[in-house]
Amino acid sequence: MDTSNTNEIPGNLKSEMVLSQTMENQLRQICIYAALAGIDMEEIRNRLNAEGKLPCPDKNSSKKVLSEIYDYVACSF
Repeated sequence: MDTSNTNEIPGNLKSEMVLSQTMENQLRQICIYAALAGIDMEEIRNRLNAEGKLPCPDKNSSKKVLSEIYDYVACSF
């Protein structure tokens, strides 16, 4: 298993959200978990783009998207 990039948030996902430092840390933890669980974050980002949820114009909408990403990753099993 390649874990060399597990502590990185995909740049395109991060650039499409308005994140506080805390939210960024939460997203990083979700990305680490997803990478270790074999979940493709790019697929999640593409789905959110298709649904019109990305890019996020403000922190409030970013918080909702962050929660949705968490729910998706946590319920993938």
